[in-house]
This record gives sequence, structure tokens and C-alpha cells, in this order.
Amino acid sequence: MPSPDLIASNGKRSLAIECKSIKATKQYFEHDEIQQLRTFSCTFGAEPWIGVRFDNEGWYFVHLDNVPPTKGDSFGISLDFAKKNGLKFEELIGEFKQERL
Repeated sequence: MPSPDLIASNGKRSLAIECKSIKATKQYFEHDEIQQLRTFSCTFGAEPWIGVRFDNEGWYFVHLDNVPPTKGDSFGISLDFAKKNGLKFEELIGEFKQERL
């Protein structure tokens, strides 16, 4: 049965998050990992997110629909991509919205 690393809800909004913590500047995800998160989220009506904690940079969250594919059959999130397209935790939960240039 597909299951994400973290499930969170406030009664109005539900999140299914696959989490990774890395020392490198890019994290790869196999096609199966992405598909399992998508299946779980559709089944339970949750928003699918990927959370990556980069050393010395903190957590970034990218909606599953925005995770870019690689040349092969996988997906990847680089630190640069996460900074430009991801959300910090406070943004994800709606505490504030950061302006991006």
C-alpha cells in the first residue's frame, strides 16, 4: 500500500509529504516513489508534496506536479530549483508568502 513519510491535516487541508534529508545539492526520486505518492494523495484527497532538507539550507517543499523529470525514468530536485520554485515550511502552512525575484 502506498504511503508517504508524513501526513498532516488541519481539517480543511491535507498534505501527503515524501521527505528526504541530504548532504548533496540534488535529490533524485525513482518513478515508483513519485507514483506511490500520487496514488496515495488521489486516494485520500491530500495534496502531494516532496520535502527536501539540504544541509545548511533547511527544508524546501515542492508540489509533486512541479517536480521536474530527469533524462531517465526518474525525477530530481536541485537546491537551486528548490530555492526558485519550492516553499519554505512557513509558506507551505500559509503563515507567510515570500516574494521571489
